[in-house]
Amino acid sequence: MQERTSYFNDRGIAEGYCRICGSYGELTRDHVPPKALMTAGKSFYCSLFEGTMHKEIKRKPGLSGIYFKTLCKECNGKTLGGIDDVYKDIKRRINDSYKFINRGGEIIEKQRIPCDSSKFLRATIGHLLAISNQESCKNPLEETNYFTPLREFVLGEREDLSDHEVKIWPFRTRKTVIVQTIASTTTMEKLSQGGEIYSSIKVFPFGLSIKLKDTSLGILEFGDTIKPGMDYIVFSPWLEAHKNYPEGIFRDDQMVLANNETGVHGTVEA
Repeated sequence: MQERTSYFNDRGIAEGYCRICGSYGELTRDHVPPKALMTAGKSFYCSLFEGTMHKEIKRKPGLSGIYFKTLCKECNGKTLGGIDDVYKDIKRRINDSYKFINRGGEIIEKQRIPCDSSKFLRATIGHLLAISNQESCKNPLEETNYFTPLREFVLGEREDLSDHEVKIWPFRTRKTVIVQTIASTTTMEKLSQGGEIYSSIKVFPFGLSIKLKDTSLGILEFGDTIKPGMDYIVFSPWLEAHKNYPEGIFRDDQMVLANNETGVHGTVEA
């Protein structure tokens, strides 16, 4: 018999701590992936941990996405809701380049896609922060050198991501893999400190990874760098990432630490 995914709680708690601003109050539902990036079709979701297990898991069904009730009304409706339109033109331009390549065309230069890079990053990181088991909303946010600058950036309290490195690459499949945090480590000392943290979001038509600049995660060097404050993003549509990049790629001397609150793994029926 298949086990039912344990990751999602449809009813959950009515009030808790927002996963972006940290305020306590009524929680609202954030759509994942962002509606502007939805791929039409019936979809099924489970946790990243469950998605990598060999045994069969009865996944949570959703219509082109699923909800996470982890954000306050202000962060969901204004902070993120007011900037999600940034995806529409980016998705169209990247998809057009894929179609050109599929017809036999050759693109030999990196593409400059016009957009507000800060707006794009704030929207994407904001949705990434929403990916949490709702039980986590029972506890106040903790200050960390990884998450605190990301939250401050999404809230507009800082204009830079000087401590982080963000990469973007092509993702052409009808699958969603969003990893809020995963730790990769090579030494017991780093293991005791929680490992080297990184995040990623993969949803058609792009994948995006985030890590701290001072880490040694050489596996996250794939793709083009995105920085805030630009009026375009650079994109190389011909790149081919490993199908499990980055959550399934690590060196022989590394281990990956994950739990059932790490992220979401989903597929969309054709």
